[in-house]
Amino acid sequence: MNLLTHSNQMIKSIYYIFITFLGSVLIAASAQIQVPLWPVPVTLQTFTVLFLAMSLGWRLGLAMTLTYLAEGAMGLPVFFGFSAGIPHLLGPTGGYLFAFPLAAVLAGWLMQGSSPRPVRVFFVSMLSMTFILVCGMLYLSLFIGFPKAYWLGMFPFFLDEILKSVMLAFMIPYLKRA
Repeated sequence: MNLLTHSNQMIKSIYYIFITFLGSVLIAASAQIQVPLWPVPVTLQTFTVLFLAMSLGWRLGLAMTLTYLAEGAMGLPVFFGFSAGIPHLLGPTGGYLFAFPLAAVLAGWLMQGSSPRPVRVFFVSMLSMTFILVCGMLYLSLFIGFPKAYWLGMFPFFLDEILKSVMLAFMIPYLKRA
């Protein structure tokens, strides 16, 4: 391997590390934009996770979400309300958080190599957001029971997730064209 090839690979690696860190910071910032509901607040995290995965691909989406979760696990105040730590990850909202990496893979993978038509983006977004809601609701049910988890941890978020999916359906195709 010659020196130029090695230098180019190193620059590319640094770029991907920087983009991954920047994505995790955006997810953390979106966690602070919230409508407080109990036991699960409405935040812009799902929007940000899917936006990043759909626009940058499933690999970077996975790396960004795993970095975000690792930052929170290490005690950095990245979760909603500037909270952090393993207890938060294992608390009532942990199922939603742990669903982020898988949803990023799902959204990014379903969008890769395809033309980002608004209808496709909307349906991929809804599928991915529903995955997050179901995972989160099932985990939440361990704390408060299934009926309450559905009514408090899934049902109130449908309209919110539809709105986010509509926004993504307009933004992603525009971004891909630009």
